[in-house]
Amino acid sequence: MHSPANLSTFLADWRNFPHRLDFRSGRLLYLRVDARTLESSAFLDGRTALSVTGEEYVVELEDALGCWSDTGCHQRPPLILHTAFCGSTLLARMLTQPGRVVCLREPQILADIAAWHAALPVERRKQTVPALRFALAQLGRSPGGAAIAIKPTNWINPMFPEMVDAGVERAVWLTSDLRTLLIAALRGGNDRIAYLSRYAVHAARSQSPLDS
Repeated sequence: MHSPANLSTFLADWRNFPHRLDFRSGRLLYLRVDARTLESSAFLDGRTALSVTGEEYVVELEDALGCWSDTGCHQRPPLILHTAFCGSTLLARMLTQPGRVVCLREPQILADIAAWHAALPVERRKQTVPALRFALAQLGRSPGGAAIAIKPTNWINPMFPEMVDAGVERAVWLTSDLRTLLIAALRGGNDRIAYLSRYAVHAARSQSPLDS
């Protein structure tokens, strides 16, 4: 694990993939990836190996925010927002066309930013906007000119105001009625039920006292 020699050049290269954010230490973890990994990975949250070289790079978030505007990577990819268990992964797979469209499925860095957001007092949550803006721009770097879309984890849903502040302009929203969601969770067994329970706690922590 080491730091890149030239940060601006490093951030401009789409093969350097922002994988994790440790918001307590303020450090980003990058992995070296290729287009096939981004296109074929069912999820980009670490459940499967992502690095094609085994190398890991550590970047200070403050340093990255200080120089990322020099990289020219400013596009905000469209997002597929969802409630889970509603066909969002299927849609992401259908959209992926190797060499033309890459749909990134649940990058872990967005889950890390959502966890940071939930851990902050309500009055300080706007602090996550620069990191979210930066992460979306980094994820939007295109392998070979392909269009990019992102299907984040649904843990990012409480950050909708921050998404707007971060420059997100295009998104689709997939959901299902409560009965269908519960049936899908029950059919998935203990893992899905446990996931919904964890999400309920996360959403409750993320909710502003002024939310209805």
